[in-house]
Amino acid sequence: MKRKRVLIANAVLVLGVIYGSVAFLIGVAASFTLNGKDFIESLIGLVMGFLAILPITIAAIWKPRTSALLVAICLIGVECAGFSNDGLRGVALVAYKLAVPDLLLICGYTFVASAAIWNRSDRNGQAPQP
Repeated sequence: MKRKRVLIANAVLVLGVIYGSVAFLIGVAASFTLNGKDFIESLIGLVMGFLAILPITIAAIWKPRTSALLVAICLIGVECAGFSNDGLRGVALVAYKLAVPDLLLICGYTFVASAAIWNRSDRNGQAPQP
């Protein structure tokens, strides 16, 4: 059981870094389309939705719980930028494109953090302490 948790946790971390790399590349390509009309909202969406994800996913290797929190903050920021840009239509559009992968990252990093707690408790022979 311990080995299975470790394999799943490593797969989550690898897939997270791959998603972060793809999101970063998409964000770099999208940075050339920023315009003056809604510059601040677009910049917030670009940074929190695409560019910040790669460093967060890399940091998840060492601090998965903190990374889950930062991904949640980025998701809320992107949703706020979508709402200020286009109202509920913007929220739905952002949710369609970014919310599902970000929610999967949050769930995956929460699992990685709990698996790390279980692995530590297995080494000590005690019940896990949060």
